[in-house]
Amino acid sequence: LGNPDSQRIVSIFHDTGNYLIQQVALQRIQVILGHAERCLELSLIHSHLSTDSKMTSTQSTQIKEVSTQMEYLINSIGKLLYERRHFSPSARPKWLVFEYVNRIFLRKNQVDLLNKILKPANSNLKLPSSSVSQLMMGEGRTSVFLPLICISLLDCGKVPVVIVPKEQVLSVGDRI
Repeated sequence: LGNPDSQRIVSIFHDTGNYLIQQVALQRIQVILGHAERCLELSLIHSHLSTDSKMTSTQSTQIKEVSTQMEYLINSIGKLLYERRHFSPSARPKWLVFEYVNRIFLRKNQVDLLNKILKPANSNLKLPSSSVSQLMMGEGRTSVFLPLICISLLDCGKVPVVIVPKEQVLSVGDRI
């Protein structure tokens, strides 16, 4: 790394990492602001519906729906503010790029499972060991695990083959 070109490359790599970290944080702030704006809109709707002295059952149902939506958004804001990154961007720069490109933040359970799946079979191999995991709908099978595992296999010099039902080819292909 005594070479000026090598030092410049390391500097660019470091600066790019810092930029991506800031951009992912900015994306999260934008989501939080969007949720807060929607909460304000729902609050106005709630106030409008609640001021009627002769409340109908339809209005009562609408108030409950608005309250449920507001509760969901407020909980989401809390989770977004509380959640922290569970991997080192310098150790896993591709995961940071993945977060940025997909506008997501890898959750702790996803990072833990990815680390388990991608753990090498032994210290002499780069290839991940064999493992089986069960994930429920919405936990990132297609949108998180599949692309990141494929990237890791490519890094090991392997070409992953993904087999999916015909009905899912387009949606899965868009994710990879």
